Amino acid sequence: LHGGPVVLAALGGTPATVTILFSTLALFRAPHLIAVGLTLRSTGPMSRLVLSGAYRRIARLAIGIAVGAGVLAAGAAAAAWAIGPWMVELVFGESTRPEAWMAAAVAAAAVVAVAGLWQFVGLMGAGLEWPLVVSWAVAVAVGAVVVAFVPAAAHVRVVAGVVAAQFVASATMAGSLYRWAAVRAGSSAD
Repeated sequence: LHGGPVVLAALGGTPATVTILFSTLALFRAPHLIAVGLTLRSTGPMSRLVLSGAYRRIARLAIGIAVGAGVLAAGAAAAAWAIGPWMVELVFGESTRPEAWMAAAVAAAAVVAVAGLWQFVGLMGAGLEWPLVVSWAVAVAVGAVVVAFVPAAAHVRVVAGVVAAQFVASATMAGSLYRWAAVRAGSSAD
């Protein structure tokens, strides 16, 4: 969610298009930035779940949050398609108005990013640093492939790459946390 404008500029995006993407990302990632601060509040409860051996509950949360994020992302995309361009223009000015598809895609990615924060806290609480690294490495690779090989304008490729990377990161983190908890749940009384 943060590097898209830089990648777009490096690919030769016009200053106007880079500004539109930057403004769209800035508006729709605001909930994500707020959630980053709230991550500290979820670290304690997650750590307590891990320490208490509530593995079935962790597995249910990992899947529930991933599915919930998908549903909320669809709703955010629909809302952003309808009013997102107007919102960006209202906040940043007429020259920053994105196309509806861009607002929708960025809004969906931002919702998934918030869910990814919880998955991140879960993995860290479980001591699963490597699955976290692997999740993000795979996500960055997928995003790079999309940007490099999708036959579209640079701004379309960058937005698609950002969305793909965010969804892949969140899904792989959820899968890693679920798998870890489900394996342990089979041997616990949770």
